[in-house]
Amino acid sequence: MSITRSSHEKGFLMLDAEVLRKRMLSPEALGLFVAMLDRADDWDFYARELSATFRLSRERTEALLGELERKGFVRGKPGRYGPAYDLFERPEPKPAPPSDPEADDGERKAEKLFALAAKLAKDRDLGCASAPDQGW
Repeated sequence: MSITRSSHEKGFLMLDAEVLRKRMLSPEALGLFVAMLDRADDWDFYARELSATFRLSRERTEALLGELERKGFVRGKPGRYGPAYDLFERPEPKPAPPSDPEADDGERKAEKLFALAAKLAKDRDLGCASAPDQGW
């Protein structure tokens, strides 16, 4: 068997072959992804609109969007008519949650306390004078 290719002048879209080769998406999610790629670059995607366009239940559409989001192909954002989705041709890593300086400070303090406790235990075991005898 062979593939007969057409000239690619109009009406074609580009798809990263790795999406297919690595089987990143289920066949149904891949179909929705390709259909979404066919839209204009500034298109706003809403679950309700996708459900109606592709005759999918709202639950099925949300499940497929969830798969696309988990794999990094879409990212939800607040939209005019409910959550809207940005589409990425290649998987985008999830943005890191904002760092909580207090949580980081607490983690550093805990690490320092564990290191100090380990040093004190070692000093006590070696009979060093720097280790107070607390009856540990």
